[in-house]
Amino acid sequence: MGANKIYVKPGAAAIFAASSVTGQTVLWTPQNVSAGNGRTSNMWDRGAGAHPLRYCWRMRTRWAATANAGDQLFIFLIYSDNPTDATQTDCGYAFVDQTYTSLAGIVYSTLGIGFLMSSGLNQPESASGFCDIYARYVAVSAWNGAGSKALTNTAGDHIFTLTEMPYEIEQAP
Repeated sequence: MGANKIYVKPGAAAIFAASSVTGQTVLWTPQNVSAGNGRTSNMWDRGAGAHPLRYCWRMRTRWAATANAGDQLFIFLIYSDNPTDATQTDCGYAFVDQTYTSLAGIVYSTLGIGFLMSSGLNQPESASGFCDIYARYVAVSAWNGAGSKALTNTAGDHIFTLTEMPYEIEQAP
């Protein structure tokens, strides 16, 4: 008897971006976020019931001026049991598209899933990875760790995507 093969079958994607971006599902507007500041998105409600655990994330952004090679944009997920009560949300953030100025709260109480490191070229930059999502309510947050560069003012330059990556088990032959 042969062995079962386990595949990954990409599913639906949640797109965190400005409302002008085609396919946007969750409002997030990090344009003009200056160095040493961050921005959280509105809430993404995955709905009641069962959901995939595994997601592929992809962040695309661009700095307003050529960032230094090695400048970073840190990416976090914020979870909640109750999106209308900030005391039940990681780091006490309300799920609204908003800027924040202190990294301390978010670093200690959210899930850091990755970062985008600048190549030092004046062009759009991107990074991707995998994460597991357990919560029903989710927001994304990014912290501009560049030395002195703000993000561009162009909404389409800043898109974060979470794509379902459920496992699919092939029937043994």
